[in-house]
Amino acid sequence: MSALIIEVIVILLLLVVSGVFAMTEMAVVSSRKTRLRVMAADGHAGAKAALALAESPNRFLPSVQFGITLVGLLAGAFGGITIAEEIAAGLKPLPALAQYAEVIGVGVVVVALTYLSLVIGELVPKRLALAHPEVIASRMARPVELLSRLTQPVVRLLGASTDLVLRLLGARAATTAAISDEEVKLLLEEGMKTGVFHRSEPRMVESVLAFDQRPVRDIMTPREKLVFLNQDDPHAAVWHKIVVSGHSNFPVYAASR
Repeated sequence: MSALIIEVIVILLLLVVSGVFAMTEMAVVSSRKTRLRVMAADGHAGAKAALALAESPNRFLPSVQFGITLVGLLAGAFGGITIAEEIAAGLKPLPALAQYAEVIGVGVVVVALTYLSLVIGELVPKRLALAHPEVIASRMARPVELLSRLTQPVVRLLGASTDLVLRLLGARAATTAAISDEEVKLLLEEGMKTGVFHRSEPRMVESVLAFDQRPVRDIMTPREKLVFLNQDDPHAAVWHKIVVSGHSNFPVYAASR
């Protein structure tokens, strides 16, 4: 096998590895923690590891970025020297391009590597991660956790450096925001469009969400305004009380004898 073919294969493998890291990062960040908790409760060990990574970004992000940077440096160092030389050698016999052969060779390699890095190393992996975030995060969490342990000194240094820069910038650590009523309504609308919810279910949930906005007086009748019905009263008297009160429900009592 020629050196050119070996170099192409190694570069493609490095780009695939970089894509795996990018896919894992996007999957963990995009995963719904509630879904991961459900999977973990069902005994999914990978979901437990993914949930632990999602809840400790200061350990997870440096590990992934270290892997992506290391692979990128290897790809750059390995980066198509033989390929550029082969292209330049093929162009030198052409008089019009002979003096630019090396520049063209390097330029072709740079453009090709950039294109492949974007497609194989970024776009395709991240699209896959967005399509199945919890599944991919669960499957890739353990390898990333192992990488985090193997590179613990580097990860700690990167985490401490990140915290220091954030403090200098006056940024605070992100806190988990509460889910608003609007977000719940949007999720219900999406669920209805995909067929997860029946058309009547979102309206029921919206009514429940609006329940705390209603005054108590609209739900309960003050005690002093209650109208009691004596079961021993004549029918005409009872009917008069019902009509005059305007209520729809009446407590009934029996007079003590």
